[in-house]
Amino acid sequence: RRAERQTTVSVKDLISGEAVEELQRENEEEEEREKEKRSAEEAENLRVLIVGLGNPGKEYERTRHNAGFLFVDRLAETVGVNLTYRDALQGSLGGTSVKWRKRQTDVAFLKPMTLMNLSGDSVKKACAHFGIPPENVLVVCDELEMAAGDATVKVAGAPGSHNGLKSVAHSLDSRDFPRLLLGIGRPPPKASVSDWVLNELPPRDMASLALAIEVGCEVCKRWVKDGDSTRAQKMLARKLEEKGLKSDGREGRRSNSRRGGRDSQARPQRGPSLRNSPKIRTDQERTSRDEA
Repeated sequence: RRAERQTTVSVKDLISGEAVEELQRENEEEEEREKEKRSAEEAENLRVLIVGLGNPGKEYERTRHNAGFLFVDRLAETVGVNLTYRDALQGSLGGTSVKWRKRQTDVAFLKPMTLMNLSGDSVKKACAHFGIPPENVLVVCDELEMAAGDATVKVAGAPGSHNGLKSVAHSLDSRDFPRLLLGIGRPPPKASVSDWVLNELPPRDMASLALAIEVGCEVCKRWVKDGDSTRAQKMLARKLEEKGLKSDGREGRRSNSRRGGRDSQARPQRGPSLRNSPKIRTDQERTSRDEA
């Protein structure tokens, strides 16, 4: 009985005071380590692909149809990523990694070098190579139905008349990929759509597009972190309004003029030199600057 009392007293002493607090701390630390381990394991499969659509070649660099290329060039520049041509993927590729809520997300940037109408070939190869599902692919391209400098995020849906989006949807066999659309404005009545999209933007419109790209890059980074396209659209609309621009969230809108398909191989029309437009540098220019 005396031994039992001693044992009881010892146990009582053990489970009281500092001993209990230490045990609780150890349990909490163990649970935290397990959570971090699970998060790390989940993050290994979390990958995102950001695709900018356009046409390769210096003659197309500043054309309206290359708004997607300009966007990816600028986004890659803001995070310190250089794009390198990968023959196996038929495109220029770069990548980085971001940490968000203890999850590590690998982000790849892609510029298909196949000409616009075959962009999907490059996107499909990149998705297969990295194991990225369509819903984790953000496609950035030009949009006729919005003024230069306006932009919008679409969660999914039909590609409309944009041949680059058509190619991506066909190659991925899915329309369920988000896209960021950058306005380039409509052509004048009776003007050729092909000539319009392959013509260079005038300085004022290029400045508006550059501003939209800056806002879009900020929104894109948020989308990478939380994966919420609806929230990204709201953020885009708010920030564009602050800059005096707007985000048109209406989907499937059509012009009264006849649009037709966008022929990516038409002869580009040269406009005024726009190489001094603010905050837009192509991948080639960035590489030259780094080598200088």
